[in-house]
Amino acid sequence: MEITRKTKGSKAILLISGVVDFNETRKLKAALAEIPAAGYVELELDFAAVPFIGSSGLAVILNFYREFARENGKVIISNAHPELRAMFKALKLDAYLNFS
Repeated sequence: MEITRKTKGSKAILLISGVVDFNETRKLKAALAEIPAAGYVELELDFAAVPFIGSSGLAVILNFYREFARENGKVIISNAHPELRAMFKALKLDAYLNFS
């Protein structure tokens, strides 16, 4: 998995490519931890190049969302493949995360 960060004002955009599974959770946690520390109030996770997210990856994203939302942060999932969107919807995560 590769993660590239871009910025757009007070919004951070993480371009993620590759499989997000247990083996990659440390890298994902580290990248997410940098977002509030750098003062961003909005995070876009661009999943255009993500073919699969395992339960460990989902847990990292949800834990980050909980902490970030306490500080009024907003998380957006963008460019997710239809299969990933369906998974988020089946797990009812679309009630918490925004999709574009």
